Amino acid sequence: MRYIISLVISVALVCASDFTLPQFKEAFIKNAFLQTSKADLGGVLQCEMSTNDKKIKTNHNAKAESQTLSLIADSIQKSRKMPLRDNAENIPHIKELATLAKDSTLAKVYLMQLAIMDTRSPCITCLRVAEEQIGFILTFMPEKINDRKVWHIIDFTHSQPSKELLGRLVSLDSYALSGEKLLCEGLNKQDSLLLVSAYAHFALSGLNTRALNALMQSALWGNTDAATLILFLLDNGIYLPTNKIAAQMLEIAITNGDYQNALKNNPMITKSLAVTESNALSNIFESIAHWRYVAKGIILPATDSRYARLDDEDKKDIALIWFNLISASAIARQGIYDMGDSIQKQTYKDILESKMQLKDIRAYPFVKTYRGP
Repeated sequence: MRYIISLVISVALVCASDFTLPQFKEAFIKNAFLQTSKADLGGVLQCEMSTNDKKIKTNHNAKAESQTLSLIADSIQKSRKMPLRDNAENIPHIKELATLAKDSTLAKVYLMQLAIMDTRSPCITCLRVAEEQIGFILTFMPEKINDRKVWHIIDFTHSQPSKELLGRLVSLDSYALSGEKLLCEGLNKQDSLLLVSAYAHFALSGLNTRALNALMQSALWGNTDAATLILFLLDNGIYLPTNKIAAQMLEIAITNGDYQNALKNNPMITKSLAVTESNALSNIFESIAHWRYVAKGIILPATDSRYARLDDEDKKDIALIWFNLISASAIARQGIYDMGDSIQKQTYKDILESKMQLKDIRAYPFVKTYRGP
């Protein structure tokens, strides 16, 4: 089987001199398409929200999020003792989490992450949640880019074109703003649960590096369930490169109560703390595309040892595959934007501006942005 690597746009552009950028009607959409995270290690995790922005409503249900986090941690622990790919619908607590997803952003994110499993018996509940959240983006996605087919990630039902679609896109990307408010509150109160919630909000909006740093801070403050979430991400190649050994070491450290030290000082774990992330236009749609491509064997992560054996032509072809996917999803957003009313359009522009500013942060204390081999 031939493997193709998934790349963030900043890496793809390195060898993309022959690629043709999508034609955007709006300059701000083009700018967001080209804006990526380049964060390295250093500095501190701090609030980036202005006083006026702190008035944003987060719709944060602390009780639901706390219950969700406990169920997810138990689900992860029990799933490690069962063959996850045999029947994903049987993963512990799926039904309870689906009910909680009405009030819990963390439940939505976890179920959408489980939707990537390419199994003979997939998690239908998880796929349904993913379709509810991101399926509408496929409405305006072209079948081909640069005369090449764009691989479908999931067979969602396409929505009918309407101005309501921009409202849904605004709602999805606005999780960047609510995530920042939760982060600011969590840092101020030293509340680890608020930081886990910030992780979930950032993850939905596509701010993956910021999401993982919030989650790491929560774990380092002593939230064992946050550490268990990091174990899950390492074990399944979600945001972070798949590292089964690191996941096993972290599991042992959690059992022994030494996970904070392991997260900071175990080189097998710390070397894997580099996050895949796309551009400022993207959100969890592109993250799921990345995970599904890997799960289906369409792509091979750059962190896989087999990538080094590819020749230059294969690597360029690899970059083109991912470039075409993010180009198609960007064109879809232009189409959705065109259908909206003036108020929705201005709101969307403002949100993308905020996301671009957060993407421009150059240093984080715990987790950096992956930028290629």
